[in-house]
Amino acid sequence: MIICSHGNSYCSGKCSAQSRQEKQREACDRYQSSSKGRHLHALRQRHYRQRKKEKVTHQGSPGLVPYDLLTEVSQ
Repeated sequence: MIICSHGNSYCSGKCSAQSRQEKQREACDRYQSSSKGRHLHALRQRHYRQRKKEKVTHQGSPGLVPYDLLTEVSQ
């Protein structure tokens, strides 16, 4: 643990990263719980679903005619 010149203590390395993740998650949860956060999240989700609906990743198979007649070629 590192002590700064103001007397605050700081974790180093892995402990610091884990602590930051926890604090950020808590902040995100608080924001999502607010009216503004819920509204903006719903708006982002609506746009995301719209983009997913428009995205086409492959083309369908060409239509096949099931009763094509093949003729024999004589040589």
